[in-house]
Amino acid sequence: MPYTYADIPDNIQSKPYLPLLHNIWEGYQEFGWDYFQKTFKVFTEEFYEVATNRLNDSIRTAKAVLEGKIEHPDKLLAYAFFPPVITIREDLQTGTAKLLYGESVDASFLVVDDATREILFILNTHIEDGIPVDWWTVNTDDEVLDRRHMRLGIKLRDFPKKIKKFMDIGLRAIDILRDIRNERSPQWAHSNYMSTIVWCSAVINQIEYTSNFEALGGLWDGIEASSLGLPDYLFCYCPWPPMIRTFTMMGRTSFILRLAGLSTEHKLFTQGINSNNFKWLEKNAPELVDLFIRKGWEEKGIIRPSETITEEYPYLKEKTDIPKKYSLASKKHPRILCEDLGLTWKEAALGVFLDVNHEFPETESITSSHIISIGVGLETKFLK
Repeated sequence: MPYTYADIPDNIQSKPYLPLLHNIWEGYQEFGWDYFQKTFKVFTEEFYEVATNRLNDSIRTAKAVLEGKIEHPDKLLAYAFFPPVITIREDLQTGTAKLLYGESVDASFLVVDDATREILFILNTHIEDGIPVDWWTVNTDDEVLDRRHMRLGIKLRDFPKKIKKFMDIGLRAIDILRDIRNERSPQWAHSNYMSTIVWCSAVINQIEYTSNFEALGGLWDGIEASSLGLPDYLFCYCPWPPMIRTFTMMGRTSFILRLAGLSTEHKLFTQGINSNNFKWLEKNAPELVDLFIRKGWEEKGIIRPSETITEEYPYLKEKTDIPKKYSLASKKHPRILCEDLGLTWKEAALGVFLDVNHEFPETESITSSHIISIGVGLETKFLK
């Protein structure tokens, strides 16, 4: 019998949000709260390594493309500079970053511990004309998190404890982070600055999506959490980039389609994991690897884009059954299994870029002939 919402302790500050984190919720129902407490502890203590590994891989990949070392950047996917939870085709990375965030900007990604409500770590990228030219990271024990806000007197790491709303946390954090940027790189003192505040559970939820379309849907869910009846965002940009805010207000399907268009020209990418991070996950969360990756590829199947764009929330007026309130409904289409592509689940876990979009006929089979490339970042292998 699956674990229920009532089984989660009421002192967990992110409890109201968990049913909206569909991957986390599925895992919780399978393994229970004790397992998730143990797993969250591992993630909060060590996830900095995974996050910085992903950012470094994206930066190295972008550099290789700019230096002309990648023959087919239009067939290679890497994680975005900001936010580093969605994937993007390398030939579209710089243009999309410039379009969404402007010509010169610092973007800081701040992750909040669900249990302690402290800032766990920060990833920062400085982008010029859509190109990352500088980046730095702040780990849990870094003195940067002990810097105090000049007016409020609060340590940066304690902002989420003392400041209620995510938007206010992000804007106040910029007061400190901008000073650090100006100390390190005075030549960019007049550049824009933005931050993203996110629960650690929301980051874990995002990395468990096996489809770029599904990951974009999860991004909309987190941004629109308050409009879905929750107290605040799961994550938010501070301040909002105008185009992102416009896309969000157009609704879930339009949001997915517009960002999928900008990031892959609407083609399906089954969110890849580089080899180092895959080893980390196998070591630290083997049960989640089995549930979301092995079973996802061998048993449940990957959701087609044509199904993702039909997903909606039909039960938002539900008052008592919180999991039901935040459950998605969609028109079911045939799923994609690793055997359809002639791959093992571990091969498929590296990421598969497919010549398949949201208009691909649901009655047509998806096979190895539709594979463009396998892998993510510099580990990508081209098949077409």
